[in-house]
Amino acid sequence: MSDNPTSPVVRNAAPIQIATIWGSDRFTATTPNTWIDLPGATIPLSVGQGTPSFGALFIATFSAESLVKIQGDNGVAFLDITFGGQDPHPISDNHRFDSSIDQASEWRSITTVRVAEIPPTIPVVNATAQVRLQYAGGTIVEAGVQNWVLTIQRYA
Repeated sequence: MSDNPTSPVVRNAAPIQIATIWGSDRFTATTPNTWIDLPGATIPLSVGQGTPSFGALFIATFSAESLVKIQGDNGVAFLDITFGGQDPHPISDNHRFDSSIDQASEWRSITTVRVAEIPPTIPVVNATAQVRLQYAGGTIVEAGVQNWVLTIQRYA
């Protein structure tokens, strides 16, 4: 799948599977410039023989309340959702989820969407969805997410 398709990816059926997980506990980051898996924000998925489909188009929606307070008010939170450890679309090294540019005085709700297409295969391939975060820009004062929801729609 191209990262800049010239035409839409079309599926002419409803999702064959929808999986959702959520958590209300506050996750706070302490280490800057390191990707961290969000605890609990994992949905086991696979494609291939004996799974719901031999290949799949996965659409992931992640929503959370977020706060980024970085010393000097120059911080950013990056967020991505990997599938089997692979980057989804759009592929970029600049997946900004939140920033401290507005002095991060309150928690706010933010949503992101990612797409992964795993081609048909007979051997089972891991496509587990995992949310990961990275905080950058300086010394973390307070940064994290709470009241998050991860939903995966699977299309054959």
